[in-house]
Amino acid sequence: MKSRLLVNLALAVLLAGLGLFAWLRPGPATAPEYRLSDLAPAAVQRLTIGRPGQPDLVLQKRGADWHVIAPYAARADNQAVAHVLALLSAVGTQHFPADDPARFALDKPLLRLRLNKQEFVFGTQHPVSGEQYVATGDTVYLVSPSYLADALRLAADPAGTKP
Repeated sequence: MKSRLLVNLALAVLLAGLGLFAWLRPGPATAPEYRLSDLAPAAVQRLTIGRPGQPDLVLQKRGADWHVIAPYAARADNQAVAHVLALLSAVGTQHFPADDPARFALDKPLLRLRLNKQEFVFGTQHPVSGEQYVATGDTVYLVSPSYLADALRLAADPAGTKP
């Protein structure tokens, strides 16, 4: 009888200890986030997309609407432009100094995006996470590849006419 009481008491103490450990243990650490820009999407008046071997696509905001002004004139798809401007709200999961552009294939970029006067240069993807290397200023960030896809989609069809 005494041995069962001691076993139950030991189990109760062990259970209380585990409960205390779980309660006092620090929560999961949140991954740091690094903002790419302080520029607000509403403040952007001019957008330029440069792709290798292609003429630059230049869009300008007139009132509430976006218009292509080079290499031809047309109305732009405001929703597609908004997707590109979402890059300004992006946060990178990591950042690196931009002292070796070849390391991230930024010396031969996939795309250059200029929003007002701030330029974003898209390099290669991270081989493990699939995130995109994007340089702005003197820093390289890792961001979702959807930002490159949105910019390429706008460059291919700025008026949003493809089905």
